[in-house]
Amino acid sequence: MKACTWPRIAVVAGTALGLVVVLDLVPALRGPEAWRWALLPASAAGDATVATASALLLLLCGWWGAGRWLAARPTWIRTNLALAGFMVLGLLLQATQLTAYGLNPAVPLFERLASDQASGYLTVSQEVESVHAFLADYPDLMSEFRPDPHPRSKPPGIVLVYWATERILTRFPSFAAWLGHWARGIRCENLWLVSLPDTALAANTLVGVLTALTSALAIWPAFALVSRRYGARPGWLAAGLVTLAPGRLLFTPHMDTVYPLAMLLALWLVDTGVHKGHLWRSALAGAIISLATFMSLVNGLTAAVTYLYLLLWREPQPPAKRTPVTAHLAVMTVGIFSVWAVYWAGYGVTPIQIYLAAAPARHDLGRSYWLWLGANLVDFAVFAGLPAFLLALPWRPSRVRCNGLLRDPLLSAYWCVLLALNLSGAIRGEAGRIWLMLSPLPALLAAAQLARASPAAIARTRPGVGAAVMVATALATAAMGLRWQVTLLEWPSAERREPIMLSPDIPNTLMAQLGPQIRMVGYQANTNNALDVTLYWQALDRPDTPYTVFLHLVDPTGAIAAQRDFMPQAGRLPTTCWQPGEYVIDQHVLDIRGLAPGDYRLQAGLYHQPSMERLGEPAQLGVITLP
Repeated sequence: MKACTWPRIAVVAGTALGLVVVLDLVPALRGPEAWRWALLPASAAGDATVATASALLLLLCGWWGAGRWLAARPTWIRTNLALAGFMVLGLLLQATQLTAYGLNPAVPLFERLASDQASGYLTVSQEVESVHAFLADYPDLMSEFRPDPHPRSKPPGIVLVYWATERILTRFPSFAAWLGHWARGIRCENLWLVSLPDTALAANTLVGVLTALTSALAIWPAFALVSRRYGARPGWLAAGLVTLAPGRLLFTPHMDTVYPLAMLLALWLVDTGVHKGHLWRSALAGAIISLATFMSLVNGLTAAVTYLYLLLWREPQPPAKRTPVTAHLAVMTVGIFSVWAVYWAGYGVTPIQIYLAAAPARHDLGRSYWLWLGANLVDFAVFAGLPAFLLALPWRPSRVRCNGLLRDPLLSAYWCVLLALNLSGAIRGEAGRIWLMLSPLPALLAAAQLARASPAAIARTRPGVGAAVMVATALATAAMGLRWQVTLLEWPSAERREPIMLSPDIPNTLMAQLGPQIRMVGYQANTNNALDVTLYWQALDRPDTPYTVFLHLVDPTGAIAAQRDFMPQAGRLPTTCWQPGEYVIDQHVLDIRGLAPGDYRLQAGLYHQPSMERLGEPAQLGVITLP
């Protein structure tokens, strides 16, 4: 068989384009100006570059070494050990890239899901009083959801994930309290967020972590799907490219990053189902697609690819047990409607109702069709990995046969769906992220392109070209992860401050314990046209409640002559931001105009405004004499 030169061309072109992306020489590769992805400050990337480079080198060495070990004797145990180890290395790379947003990679996972602009499902889940009423009225509620557009354009599946996780955590109050306390420290100035119950904050944290772990499992079906047709080495390359796909890494922990797993599982199940004659596998593939569409209607693309793959399914050797493809199509169709049938039977809500309610938020046609036509493909290609995308192109040099890939059912299904989606221009309000479920398919097709069958049908991959594809993809992915700001939050950056840990000079000292976590250690009061009061607090631990300070001036009869309620430091430093051992200097002015001369007692304390519950007894600061 004549050697195919197209892989080398694709690798060189993909690497060159990858360098352009890395150096940001062509900003258009970050998308057209109408929705161009912003860049993080170079200083933020610099802090995480060394860690990311180390993790990247470890991942590439692990891929090369484990791949050679696996190809030598691809047993079941070796395969799963290699895939598990490589998944850990991929998660390590992901964690180091997230440190560009802060030292703890769990922090951006929490923030991206808690933000209304980036997600919004946490907000909606807190509005669920009765889950049965919520599901029954869901189509009518969608347009009323405050976060826009994500929950307004999605079925109830993701909100139910939050709701169910929170209910499960009620059985583990100690764990929920520990995790909730940690989460409050992330955005301690956001009074809505810190006022949520421990279970809600813990659920948001767990969903972020579990989403990253679940999306990493995609390498298993990617390996299985390619290795069954082409052998262990091409399957290992497919697993590596799926691990490094920029979109899956950059958009973590959005639920979109889990959808590639659903796509690959569905394809693997129908492929092995037809090959082995197991109808239950195709039915299970349909159920997975049904669950995925219950999370997001855009996963209907998974159904389209899987249907086409089944219709075009073929392989060199006849299946072990022949079952008509029409039977697999039928049972998969039943599976696709399974979750929706339960929803319809239980609550009277049909998929059509959900689609019609989601359409106003989803079909934003504000962008030019011609701008979308080219820019959407570029966006998808960058997030799928440029070398893999180029290798998966349906064009081949006319005089060269590349293992019959033009007849590959996956190639045909992938390009038919992608081009139909792109040419239709139906969802021009979206960008490449929304097609993440399609992003692993170029990786699989690239691995197949680099496979070369021998007369004995024992497949292998060109090691040098495969390694070059991995390196080019890895470098572009790492650079994008360190610089591209693909998730925007509506929150301003947290204010940097240095807590006062040494006791300041306090004119009037006292020791008033207002609760187990806060005490007042002194005050200063000066009388002029108004009463200037400086309160000195000390935090023994970081409180979980955003307390309001009250200041009372009490006359001799015990009546409150003047008062003022305020957040500490005029709202700039809520009590949820106080660090253990920190001293807080809190200055306020009390209006005393119109008060009769005499002696007044000055009191100060804390209370929780929603419940009006005080924290301990007020601190008696002293007697103030008004002339």
